[in-house]
Amino acid sequence: MNKRRREIIAANEISELRTYLLGGYEQKVTLDGKSKNLPIGLCLHGGPGSPIPFSVGCRGMFPEFTKRFIMVYWDQFGCGINNHKIDDSFSIDTFVDMTTDLIAELKKEFPNNILILLGISWGSVLAAEAAARMPDCVDGVLTYGHVIMNLFFNDE
Repeated sequence: MNKRRREIIAANEISELRTYLLGGYEQKVTLDGKSKNLPIGLCLHGGPGSPIPFSVGCRGMFPEFTKRFIMVYWDQFGCGINNHKIDDSFSIDTFVDMTTDLIAELKKEFPNNILILLGISWGSVLAAEAAARMPDCVDGVLTYGHVIMNLFFNDE
């Protein structure tokens, strides 16, 4: 597996760990893709705090996606490689700000690439809010297990 993963990483035009300033905090993000001209798939995981299945450590693990997209794996602030204490000063808007900062950074480097937000559960909230704030930068939103209302007040 490790040999195959190294081969996949070596064959990608972009496969690296980067540091960005998101919401005022330095955070690590992985970019992984066969070509720099591919659409960007920004993964927004669930939880918050569950950077699965797409985490910063996923370089070379999903060649079926990285053949078609520049996959952007971000362990949201407070978990994974970007572990940090989250206190009451953090809000949904704090995380949306971080998301929009990341979108702005990606669009700076890849201004002509299509950018799609891939939101899972809690990440669907970030995707929807970020797309509403930056409609000219986001070309599509795909969500799975999306949060549409307060689940604890849902009779279903």
